[in-house]
Amino acid sequence: MAGVGLSSRLEGGDHVQSVESEKVQGVLSRLVTLEPRDLCNEAIVEKCRATRDLRSCGRIVEHSLNSCNHASLCAECVQRCDVCPICRAPIRSFGTPVRTRLYEDCCRAGMIRSRPGGATDADGHPNADVRRLWSFFDIALEYGLVSVIHHYVSDVCMDDMAVSSNATVSLLLDGTVVKDWCRRTLSHIIWNLHEIYGLGSAQMRYKEAQMGRFSALLLGLSEVLESLEGPYVNESSAPIIELQQLIEATRRVSQHLDVMSWCARHNFLEDLQSSHSSISEWRLAVKNRKLAATDRAWHGNIQGVRTDTDVRTSTLFIEDAMSNAGFGEDDENAFIWETLELQHLRQTTTLSSWRREGVGVMSNLHASGMLYPPESVRAAVDLIFLEASSDLILAKKAIFLYYLFDRHWPGTNNDWKSILDDYVVTFGISRHAMLESFVFFLLDEADDSALEEACCLLPEVVSSTIHPKVPRVLLERKRPFAALDVLRCSDGIGDVRFSGSAKNDEVSQLEDAVTAVRVRLECGLLTDAYLYQRAYISRIKSIEPKQSVLKSTGMNQHGSRDWSYEMESLVEEICWLCAEKCLVAQMIELPWDKDEERVLLNCLMNLATKDPCSSTGSLMVMFYIMRCRNQEAYLVHKELLAIEKTFLEQCKDMERNEIIKNICVQRSLLVVENVLMSCCFTNERPASYQSVVIGFKRRRV
Repeated sequence: MAGVGLSSRLEGGDHVQSVESEKVQGVLSRLVTLEPRDLCNEAIVEKCRATRDLRSCGRIVEHSLNSCNHASLCAECVQRCDVCPICRAPIRSFGTPVRTRLYEDCCRAGMIRSRPGGATDADGHPNADVRRLWSFFDIALEYGLVSVIHHYVSDVCMDDMAVSSNATVSLLLDGTVVKDWCRRTLSHIIWNLHEIYGLGSAQMRYKEAQMGRFSALLLGLSEVLESLEGPYVNESSAPIIELQQLIEATRRVSQHLDVMSWCARHNFLEDLQSSHSSISEWRLAVKNRKLAATDRAWHGNIQGVRTDTDVRTSTLFIEDAMSNAGFGEDDENAFIWETLELQHLRQTTTLSSWRREGVGVMSNLHASGMLYPPESVRAAVDLIFLEASSDLILAKKAIFLYYLFDRHWPGTNNDWKSILDDYVVTFGISRHAMLESFVFFLLDEADDSALEEACCLLPEVVSSTIHPKVPRVLLERKRPFAALDVLRCSDGIGDVRFSGSAKNDEVSQLEDAVTAVRVRLECGLLTDAYLYQRAYISRIKSIEPKQSVLKSTGMNQHGSRDWSYEMESLVEEICWLCAEKCLVAQMIELPWDKDEERVLLNCLMNLATKDPCSSTGSLMVMFYIMRCRNQEAYLVHKELLAIEKTFLEQCKDMERNEIIKNICVQRSLLVVENVLMSCCFTNERPASYQSVVIGFKRRRV
């Protein structure tokens, strides 16, 4: 007889034998107490080895001998035999000499539906012994006895001493038989879920108990698959890759099923009116948010280097989240989507439709924006919980939470809040994570009311793990002091001198450092910005020697940092912002070191060249005079004179020409006075003194 096991019960609906039955309890007790190797022996189809007139009996043995536990004689032949044909142990003449084999007990208890020996289910194993072993696994999984399968994997499949010259026994001892059972079971579950998901939302609610049972089966199946990873040493081998893909598929189906069950319980939110009248209006709103974020983005690239061109790049929080989750990156994985037929669980309006239409899902930076918002709650569940890696379950829950906020905020009906609270409680989302997702949505929203609400929630959300993009968005939305509070409270991106991020040689990225400098300067804290830049670069320098050691030993160097490049970026950012806010006079008073001074003066010279009418050039000369470096001041003054002369020859604006002439006269006077004062203290004239005086007199004339 061949066992059909779990697959038959799934095909038969909700039919599961009650655990309260005495027969079922007896079978389960025997299954738990059985040694893993004996479970293998129970699965083998044995034929009677007694002889009748020099002919073997050959009947299927349904009993085993109590004396030696061998299944070697049928019920008829045991009556006329004295010894076991296998081990020659004597058969007891009193009491019951035999007991029913485990497989027959399962069939009599109704836990396995029997078929003729040659029959197999559509995806069953051609070997009858393997099918019987799978039946035991089905029962263990169905009744919550996953530990039985765990012990079989650890004590039999992973035991190097468990070998046999019998081909059938060797097949049962191999872990591949367990992996194939997991694959078959997952396939049956997927097809049954496909039938349930095809029902309407109202009908699906009646299947909630069955969906809960499938969820428990998937969790047990995932545990069994994880226990199979032990025997494989080479992670790049084909068996381990296939096993990992099987684990990944099982986890995704489980995560998707849990959210589908929650949605079915709430009728897929059809009873709640969305804040958007249609999906086209919603997509237009998301597009407008993207345009608003781009318009308010700061000039320059992410490294803080200003350019003459107007380069603005900005993304929404939801775009970043979907991009980091990698939606669609493994959509071409044939094993997950085709071999395991995982595509039957999703609607055709997700990533697969984009591929069929010839659109490269991840072909450009904003591909994730094309997928949001999904056209329905069901499409959102399919997209979020089937397309991304199962390891990112927390991120996927947060993305769906963002979707719920976006769908209903700021609805006047408070019913959506109770449903959202139920989602948070059902999936174990902390209040901090919920508020953080809400703040991300509010900061993406272009309305001022959403921004004000986000600022009110920030004190409760801010922590060392806050997204580093939050202060940047607050700064772009003209809330520099709120951004400063976030930086100071989230020490991971606020202050490298006292931050917890300094542990394990971790330093915030340059983009975050540029944001920290910008926020301080927008709040008028020039000295604080200078100290932050100095501490940040010092930290980069301190970890550079360790990176050199890693490089010399041939270790990975993906995280190497170039402190000189990052220093140039930060100093240039400070210089440009000080020029915009007329803080250059205060900036040149700060104690810049040699490397910083080089970058600073180069930036000031570029500013003076670009706009000779500004006071930047004179302040650059003043930088040297304040440090008693008069000869360098004179050389810069001479270079500025040449720039101004060229500008005066080309400029036709008389007013601008007069401004430049006045600046030139005042700066020349300043240079001459400081050169004369220097000569009084040193009692000597510099070689360039005469030329300075003559040049100054010519300017006066």
